[in-house]
Amino acid sequence: MQKAFQAAEKQAGGSGKKIGAALAAGIGAVSAAVGAVIKQIADIGDEYQQASGQIAAATGATGAELEGLQDVMKNVYADNFGESMEDVGNAIAIVKQQMKGLGDSELQTVTESAFLLRDVFDYDISESVRASKAIMDQFGTSGEEAMALIATGAQNGLDYSGELLDSISEYSVQFKKVGFSADDMFNIMQKGAETGAFNLDKVGDAIKEFSIRAVDGSDTTAEGFKLLGLNAEEMAAKFAAGGDTAREAFFQVADALASMEDPLKQNTAGVDLFGTMWEDLGPDVVSQLSQISDEAYATEEALAAMGDVKYNSLSSALEGLKRKVDVALIPIGDGLASAASGVLSQIGTLVDQAAPYIESFANTFADGFGQLVDWLGPYVIPIIQTVKDGIAGLAQPLQTIWNSIQPIIPILKQLAEAIFPVLQTWVSGFIQYVQILAGHIANILTPVMQFLIPVLQQIANNVIWLIQQFGAFLSFVQSVFLGVWSAIYSVISNVISFLSGAWSAIFSTAQAVWNSIASFLTGIFEGIKTKVSEFVENVKNKISAGFNALKDIMSAPFDAIIGTIDKVKGAIGGLISKITGAKSEAASIQVPAYASGGTITTPQLAVVGDAPETIVPHGNTPRNRQLLAEAASGVGAGFGDSYVINFDVTVSGNASGDVRAQILEAEQEFERRMDAYFARRSRRAFA
Repeated sequence: MQKAFQAAEKQAGGSGKKIGAALAAGIGAVSAAVGAVIKQIADIGDEYQQASGQIAAATGATGAELEGLQDVMKNVYADNFGESMEDVGNAIAIVKQQMKGLGDSELQTVTESAFLLRDVFDYDISESVRASKAIMDQFGTSGEEAMALIATGAQNGLDYSGELLDSISEYSVQFKKVGFSADDMFNIMQKGAETGAFNLDKVGDAIKEFSIRAVDGSDTTAEGFKLLGLNAEEMAAKFAAGGDTAREAFFQVADALASMEDPLKQNTAGVDLFGTMWEDLGPDVVSQLSQISDEAYATEEALAAMGDVKYNSLSSALEGLKRKVDVALIPIGDGLASAASGVLSQIGTLVDQAAPYIESFANTFADGFGQLVDWLGPYVIPIIQTVKDGIAGLAQPLQTIWNSIQPIIPILKQLAEAIFPVLQTWVSGFIQYVQILAGHIANILTPVMQFLIPVLQQIANNVIWLIQQFGAFLSFVQSVFLGVWSAIYSVISNVISFLSGAWSAIFSTAQAVWNSIASFLTGIFEGIKTKVSEFVENVKNKISAGFNALKDIMSAPFDAIIGTIDKVKGAIGGLISKITGAKSEAASIQVPAYASGGTITTPQLAVVGDAPETIVPHGNTPRNRQLLAEAASGVGAGFGDSYVINFDVTVSGNASGDVRAQILEAEQEFERRMDAYFARRSRRAFA
């Protein structure tokens, strides 16, 4: 029966260990997961607060306006734009600064479009927003339309010379002056690029030069219009009118230039109306500028289509899902940050209140521990020496072991040299076999993969659809959770408020308890100190007796040496006395002391500072008066300047009211003059 129970106990013990290990692993996994979730919540809350602070600092937005910008930032981030919440916040601040008066919806659209242009064409957000604003200001388009025009232009190759954004920002106003719309501007730039303009800036500069010359009324311009068979004054009036009238006039000029058969006259008219840009672009480019389509250059759907292509991948969908979760967690993280701030504030108060008690405990413990170390030092040192001797004694056995191992090392080396070539040959053959096998497997799998790839793509599309549905579900969960979190946060705030009120009572009690503990510990240390001091004193007496005996043994030879030294010292002292005979005479000089006061009229040696005293040189200076005041204060007397002021008041008139008014006026004038006097005197004293 005893053996049976022992076997059962052993089996139960093993099972218990396995169950305990499984429980520990499970708890550890749950703890790690909970910790990761809490860290994610804290991180996204902190990132959101920092990005919000950047927006507020960069735009000056507060209150409801700032809340609107924060909502835009969360929406843009959830739509999977930008590298981080901070990146999105910076972009929103840029758009807000450059485009005044945008609503939150259009602000979000423009910001997302700027990110799309950056991701696809590597356009700086500030530059694309600046170009978009130029289009909006000159042609009255929306922000989304302006961004769509830029995106379509870049897709159609208008940035072939790297000047698309700069040309839009610089020349939009010039195209507007000639009556063109935003679509016209892009169509003309497209036509110029297709017909040979070596950079886009030249096309814009040609329109600028023509818009200036068309209305300047110069003889050169009149000659150019005359060569085209047009009246200069009528054409100038059309261009000055702007709008459709100016647009039709431009096309009339371009068509007339293109239809001229005499190249010499055509060149003269072109230079007269387009200046050096005619020479840079040539007749083939300028004459074709009127051959543009009236259709819209771009549609607002262009950006959406570009985004669908750019971000259509499983990784983008998963990142978008993660960001939706992040945005759903922001209220929790923000609330945790606020709650943590309150808790940290209370902890700071707790630390401040606890600091004196901690310091007192530390000082008491340090004093007691220091004394204990001092008392135990003489006893610990022999133990350390014994350990040191023991370690030194191990050196010889270790050396013996090493001497025994050394003869085996050459044998192991020869064995390795014999085995390694065989292993190398075997490994090389194995690698060749694996390579051949991999080739066969690749040949087999290639048709299989050709069949599976479309299937996997369809599965991926279904997964993306499910993720999108899950995102919608998360939005619903977020709205529900926000209500729950509001209630939880209210409870946390109440708890913090209660704890804040309870700290004072807790510390009052803690102070009384600590005083009792400190008194108790002090008594214990004093008792230990007394006992150990008696023991140490006994040991010291024995050691002192031993040293005294040793001193008596060694004193005789040292006494003889010291006697000889005394004789030599006496002889040297006599010699020094003869050489420095004047020393005693100098020592007899009397140096007076002035602790009891006195007046010094001639230069002399004196002892000062042997009692609190003040030395005041004669002479009427601010420094001397200050010293004199200090001396007076030292003996309990007052000192200060006295002033006697006489002034006359002249009264004119018989009425008592007049008399009183003039006396009051004289008194005020006197006070003003005295204030000015003391102010001047104070400035001189300071200088």
